[in-house]
Amino acid sequence: MMDYHLHSEFSYDSKMKLEDLVEYARENSLDIIVTDHYDVSSSEKFKDHTFDVDQYEKRLRELGIPMGVEFGWDCRTKIKLDLKRFDFVILAIHEYDPPADHGQKSYLAYLEKLLYAVENVEDFHVIAHLDFPRRYNPHHEPFSKELFPLIEEIFRKIVPDGKGIEVNTDPIYSSYGEPNPSPEIIKLFKECGGEFITVGSDAHELKDVGKGVRSALNILKEVGFKYVSVFRNGRWEKEKIDL
Repeated sequence: MMDYHLHSEFSYDSKMKLEDLVEYARENSLDIIVTDHYDVSSSEKFKDHTFDVDQYEKRLRELGIPMGVEFGWDCRTKIKLDLKRFDFVILAIHEYDPPADHGQKSYLAYLEKLLYAVENVEDFHVIAHLDFPRRYNPHHEPFSKELFPLIEEIFRKIVPDGKGIEVNTDPIYSSYGEPNPSPEIIKLFKECGGEFITVGSDAHELKDVGKGVRSALNILKEVGFKYVSVFRNGRWEKEKIDL
């Protein structure tokens, strides 16, 4: 079982110790990649959330764990971080100035920024929690089918380069019972020829590590995926979904 989206003490919003996380993963036969927040922003509303990359790398290498990052970008600030240093890069849009109702206009604003990001950030592997704004909609309203052409445009940009999406299980266990992105969007990714796909819990506490992963893998099988992408011995390969 895999969990490729995890936050430790190196993230501004987590206190989970790396050693505790690694010990838990090994005790529970979990294949993990730690992906702490590295967010850059030039706005007054949002703040930079970064960490000492050298220290981060040192700690992870000592523990024998791949070095991942959830890279959040405001689509304005110059990117100074060398993303090639990381084994796994999740590209995230957390800042999109949503309208007050967190409705479809908010979703559109998010997707427009995401499209800009995938066109201007070269070194990433997967898009983080696509349909992320749904978490903040009062009724967790799904993305309208009217937005699917824009989502498809995003997929058409990344798939030829071998990039993909993650299936983020946070909403499965914490709120509305479906992953980010929804099964319908995952299906669209497959229809666009997408193959690179990972699964992660987005856990910020030890109690949430690995949660929802089995459910997400079942969804992938139902959509028609036979494999997930895994990082083994310093390289990416496909692993059959075997539940």
